[in-house]
Amino acid sequence: MQQQRLEFESIMARKLREQEHELATTANAKLQEKDSAVKEMIDNAIKKLEEAHQNEKQAILEKTDQEFRTKYEQTYMEKLEEFKGKAIDEMERKQSALDALSKKLGDLEAALASSQQYSEGSLLAHKLSAAALALAEKMEGNQGAEIELKALKVRWEGGLVLACCCYYFMKGLSCFLITHIYRLDT
Repeated sequence: MQQQRLEFESIMARKLREQEHELATTANAKLQEKDSAVKEMIDNAIKKLEEAHQNEKQAILEKTDQEFRTKYEQTYMEKLEEFKGKAIDEMERKQSALDALSKKLGDLEAALASSQQYSEGSLLAHKLSAAALALAEKMEGNQGAEIELKALKVRWEGGLVLACCCYYFMKGLSCFLITHIYRLDT
């Protein structure tokens, strides 16, 4: 009996070990499945968190970029308006200076023209005076004055003007000389 008992105990112990082994294998398989499921769940959670973090990061970057662009554009527009104002003021100042210089140039041109007219008139008057004086000298000496009279006519056309000039230059001469000039003129 003892041998049966030992055999029975031995069979029972073996069956228990087999059951224990099966239970341990099943438990290990379930634990591995559970570990895999937990690991997969954690990996999915990490992936979702990373995606959420990436999306949030992208949204912050876009918002910051838009704020920066808006601020930059506003600053640019302010600087552009300031530059335009300064440029317009500078152009108006230069235009005023050009207008002043143009007026000054016009005044100088007018003064030059007046000076030239005065010089030309003065030269003509001088030539008339010289021709009239030569004519008066010839007439006082009772010499032929036809050349001097022609020279005087060339200097100033018109018999009436010639007579007036001669009158003023020969103020001290007699009426005979003036009549003589009229006769030579016609």
